[in-house]
Amino acid sequence: MNQFDRFIAFNSLRRFERRLKKLQDRLGALNDIAVHQRLAGDLAGGNGRKRALTVGVVAGQEQSRIAPLRAAAIKAADKFRQARPYWASRGRFPVSPQGATRSAVFRARLC
Repeated sequence: MNQFDRFIAFNSLRRFERRLKKLQDRLGALNDIAVHQRLAGDLAGGNGRKRALTVGVVAGQEQSRIAPLRAAAIKAADKFRQARPYWASRGRFPVSPQGATRSAVFRARLC
């Protein structure tokens, strides 16, 4: 492997990592919202007005974040799905012209 091949592989890895990080960040933020809503009810205790108010406040504050985060997560997932796996950037592992799924590439590598 010459210097140019290493440079191409490094850039492919970085691009792959950036797309994966964006996807993980968006999904993590959505998960945080779900956990906050569940924990708010648990921490408020009881099952009366105090609990309902606490859950309502938390849900209301974060409700406006859900739709944009969901859209961003879908966009990040699409970009990640379209990304060519960095390990296939130099033809080392078989990838179909239609863009095989990562699991198919892993299976091909293991066989």
